[in-house]
Amino acid sequence: MAPFVNLQNSPSHLLIPTTTVALCHPRRRARRRRRRSKSVRTTQSPELPAFGSRRSCSVSSFAAVRIRPTTTQDSNSIPQRFQRSIIHAAGNNQVQVEATSGPPTQGTPGVTAAPPKKQTYNFDQVHAPDATQHSIFTSTAQPLVTRFLEGFNCTILAYGQTSSGKTYTMTGVDLDANPTDPKNGMGIIPRAVASIFNRAQQLRNERAGAWKYEIKGSFIELYNEDLNDLLADDASGVRREVQIREDKDGHIIWGGLREITVKSASEVMRYVFPLP
Repeated sequence: MAPFVNLQNSPSHLLIPTTTVALCHPRRRARRRRRRSKSVRTTQSPELPAFGSRRSCSVSSFAAVRIRPTTTQDSNSIPQRFQRSIIHAAGNNQVQVEATSGPPTQGTPGVTAAPPKKQTYNFDQVHAPDATQHSIFTSTAQPLVTRFLEGFNCTILAYGQTSSGKTYTMTGVDLDANPTDPKNGMGIIPRAVASIFNRAQQLRNERAGAWKYEIKGSFIELYNEDLNDLLADDASGVRREVQIREDKDGHIIWGGLREITVKSASEVMRYVFPLP
């Protein structure tokens, strides 16, 4: 969905993993009731780039990279002599990767080889290790919540290597905290869900009850190229497989997917993160 950069671990240095959050192009939802994939989204917005024509939107995306800080586990498990951060935010939209040291080469005596060049990669947004959960949400996902309530399909995809911080960025901690508090550790999912309910209620109040809404949710797992419905109410405990079909108009339909009506952000979180 986005031109991601594969930054491999060096055997002699600590590479700070990165998480890429990809935000996709706009497509207004059809008025007809139909189960479909919540694929791409977002139109021209002060916070997001203008993708131009509908055709260009079909191949465009918006990628934000977050560089996570070194954790206590990193410091304890990696020898001190190997600990060096070689990935840095070189600006608001550029990542810089330092060259790692390699084996010595045979050269002309008395001639010093030129130092390896640093590599740079450009993205739509780059967030340094000191970026907060709140700032990540407001700069990436919050504009999409607005577009979602305007009738656009929206998708947020977190991509990265193991231990790069995907779960922390998307879920976070302090799930019962105030989603508007910039100091807590809530991730994108709980903040986005709360924003959808809050904004929907605001629209209803502004229009004196003339505007009504109903929010439904689904929960799908993609595992080994199989789609499983995680909300299927099956007493046997077997997860129901979901089939993807395409109708005559080219729209994607989820076959066998369960949709449930939800009335609050806390109810959504109980389905997504059920207590043991």
